Amino acid sequence: MNILKKTTSISIIFFIIIAVLLQGCKKNFRSIETANTKHTIRVGVLFSNYNISSIKLLTEDMKKIEQENLGKVEYTFYDGKGDQKVQDDQLEDILSKQNADIITIDIVDATHTKYTINRIKEFNIPVIFVYNAEQEMIKSYEKAFLASINPAEQGTLEGDIIVNAWNKNKRAIDKNGDNILSYIMLLGSPDNVISINRAKYYALKINSSNIQSNKIGEKFCYWDQDVAKNDVDEFFLRFGNRIEAIITVEDGMAIGAIKSLQEHGYNLGNNEKKIVVIGCDGIPEALDLIKKGEMTGTVVTNTYSVAKDFYTFEMNIYNNKNIIEGTNCTIDSTGKLVTIPLDGVVTNLD
Repeated sequence: MNILKKTTSISIIFFIIIAVLLQGCKKNFRSIETANTKHTIRVGVLFSNYNISSIKLLTEDMKKIEQENLGKVEYTFYDGKGDQKVQDDQLEDILSKQNADIITIDIVDATHTKYTINRIKEFNIPVIFVYNAEQEMIKSYEKAFLASINPAEQGTLEGDIIVNAWNKNKRAIDKNGDNILSYIMLLGSPDNVISINRAKYYALKINSSNIQSNKIGEKFCYWDQDVAKNDVDEFFLRFGNRIEAIITVEDGMAIGAIKSLQEHGYNLGNNEKKIVVIGCDGIPEALDLIKKGEMTGTVVTNTYSVAKDFYTFEMNIYNNKNIIEGTNCTIDSTGKLVTIPLDGVVTNLD
């Protein structure tokens, strides 16, 4: 009888332990510690807005990487349409359906990082933030990382382009001969740290180069080429030939600016009627405009290389490796903040 009671007690304890373990794992999609390299890694990729030219290119290149690695990774892409509520709903869909081993997210609003991390953390899923996020919040979750191109370096390189253009063609650029560079700044969105820091470090570079400058206009164009064109139309009506340069934090907006200028007879190949236009990202259309002499320069990022880096990050996380192993990227002392290298600049200063 005692043996029977003892056996029954042990059985009850055993089933209680199993129940507790199962409950603890209920919200765990998958333990990274049990990684199986033969398993197709499911990655939910949430982008802030497909209207951003570089994001559109990055999406296409990630699809190419997926095709080159069939059976290893399966991407599901989401377009946040520039709306944080839309992106939140997309994230909830991924979490509720438990259909991702890793989440890669280009968050719409960096101030929303805390909420996003806390929500993902409940499900114990690794997450890689793309470019835009609050760094301190990334450090709050063991399985969170931020992979970004250095916006400070990008802004500095944009500043280098305008400095070189001014030093080479000051007489042509300084239309009123007042020894002051009068420029327009076109920004992305107020809540995007990439946009903010590109603009900040551009200004720091100009100020440290002994070039007097005057920002006569500034607009948030929300990464939209058409919005940029319309804004430059308005600026042209207000300032006319007082505009000597247009600095943008992204090539799509630079292209919109050029379309506006060309409708007003500028940047059509006549150096007598040319306004400096500088962008960032190095998308093909911008590179073509630079080659034709209609755009001054851009800071280049190869989106295929970036897509390949993210694929490597995801594989490394899944297989318990150092996130940057097999890449040319660097990582900070916390092991959380990854920097993706740039590909230099392309300019046409003639």
